[in-house]
Amino acid sequence: MKKQSQEGFAKIAIGIALAVVAALAVYYFTSDVGKTRIDAAHKEYAKWTPTNIAKDPENYLNFCEAQCDKALLTLKASEIEIAQKRGEIKRMSDEANTAAKAGEKLLGEIKAAYTAADENDSFPFAIASLANRTFDRETAKREIMNVHRQTEGKKQIAAQTDAAVRQLDVNNQKITEARMNLNQQKTEIAAGRTTVKIGKITDDLTKRLSNIGSSVYAISGIVTDTSAPINLDSFVTSQAGSVDDDEFAKIMGL
Repeated sequence: MKKQSQEGFAKIAIGIALAVVAALAVYYFTSDVGKTRIDAAHKEYAKWTPTNIAKDPENYLNFCEAQCDKALLTLKASEIEIAQKRGEIKRMSDEANTAAKAGEKLLGEIKAAYTAADENDSFPFAIASLANRTFDRETAKREIMNVHRQTEGKKQIAAQTDAAVRQLDVNNQKITEARMNLNQQKTEIAAGRTTVKIGKITDDLTKRLSNIGSSVYAISGIVTDTSAPINLDSFVTSQAGSVDDDEFAKIMGL
């Protein structure tokens, strides 16, 4: 019986080792803080050799439960961070969409007024949205191109921020699933602890312990992407330079 138990707990150790490597590799090699923490924790993990687990399965379960609790705290922190970033990016998305719609409207007015003035040779002209300004032919061309470029920039920002919001929602769903799985593992730990206390170290329990160890470390190794917010200024061009006649004709649909 002792030999069977040791063989079973050896499987646990192997399962944990594989789960740790798979779940924490990215964290270890891409984060100085993560590397330091994992190096410090390695000594603690190393204590749970197959022999030590077989000798003290109850404290092994206590160890697994502690890892579950730590992982749940990490998930909560990630959830808060995602909520904050989602709010910030959603605000940028709304602003970009609003600006793009305004740009489309203004561009339509200037283009229509330019076409009419060109046909009637009635430069300079004015438009309702910018009643305090008049446009001669060259100024109108520059402003049509300028507004077009800014509008396209805002559209690009809107598309990227909308995609970022969707990705954060996906990450948030992963956190919800991870929390459910961790709580399930805590239920398994409680059941395993009861079985250990009444002295029934069976093959079934050995498999359960192995699954607990693997699941806890796999779940707690989840890495969510909470990248820095998009820099709006990098996408918007508002310079009023020389007119490119080919580009202007394309914008005007000529």
